[in-house]
Amino acid sequence: MSNNIVLSFVVLLAISFVHSFPKLEGSDENAQIAKLMSVMKNLNVTSLKALSKLKDKSGESGESDESVEGYIDMFFDLVFEEDDSSEENTDLAFGPDFDPSQFFALLSNDVERSFQRKCKKISGSDETFGKIKAASKDLGQCLKSYVKSEEMRAAYSNLKSEEDFHTLIKTLCRTRHVAFKCVDNSMEVNAQCSFPSEIEFDNSIRRIVYGLLDVTCANDGNDFISLITGQGRQCLQENLNELKTCQYKEIHAILKGLIVKLIEYERFEWKMDADDCKSLGEIQSCFESAVENCVEANPKNYVTSFYQVLYNETECAQITPIQAGLLN
Repeated sequence: MSNNIVLSFVVLLAISFVHSFPKLEGSDENAQIAKLMSVMKNLNVTSLKALSKLKDKSGESGESDESVEGYIDMFFDLVFEEDDSSEENTDLAFGPDFDPSQFFALLSNDVERSFQRKCKKISGSDETFGKIKAASKDLGQCLKSYVKSEEMRAAYSNLKSEEDFHTLIKTLCRTRHVAFKCVDNSMEVNAQCSFPSEIEFDNSIRRIVYGLLDVTCANDGNDFISLITGQGRQCLQENLNELKTCQYKEIHAILKGLIVKLIEYERFEWKMDADDCKSLGEIQSCFESAVENCVEANPKNYVTSFYQVLYNETECAQITPIQAGLLN
């Protein structure tokens, strides 16, 4: 049950995180689309490789490697492993027998060449793109070393009870600065190949994610553990229907905001305006009301702190409550 509740809050975090995307406009929007295509391509190719490796291991041992570390290795292969198949697809020719699935390989090559030109344009050096690729690989190795460190392995290797799960949360909270350092080092290198608004975008996302994790890890993670156990968990279960209703309202607010920006704006941009901030306030009030009658104050305090981060790290920080329509 604890895992289900945690998953619900992760979904809530992700939805609010998307809803809080900062400004992204102009020519840099194409760069973000290119980034997305690159990530999709990487996941598509490396997932097949990872599954193939897992199958090979299964064939050798007679059973699949279902250990925690086996899945950790597969995950990092999935996300960070360098794809070396692009060169094989460079000379694919069009013709009546052309396989449409090859479009992805062709476009992936185009994306990589575009990034190379972009890096040279911004940095003035042909070597910058290589540094970016190396930084991505270093990020994967850094995070993998963190996850497989002795302290972390001790926390997740034998998850047999709820107490073990609590220990894992506390360990993650206590050591999160190590993972943050990995990400910060990578972002510093990536900035050499980014437009100013991209750097602003990345830094905004960084502050939001770090801020939300700080809320989750307040008091060494004990507040979050209290939220998903005992009276905190009981309160969430008793008010699950109300919480679901608030979640659906939030999804609608996100989609409505996107529709308005796509149709009514001359140029689409990720930017929180007064209407978005008003919706954010209404959704916060909805979640707070849903847990208003909890015996413990922790659930409501958690919601308030959670949304405070979203206000502080988006354009809503510059929009007064009156502008957002929150006060009469």
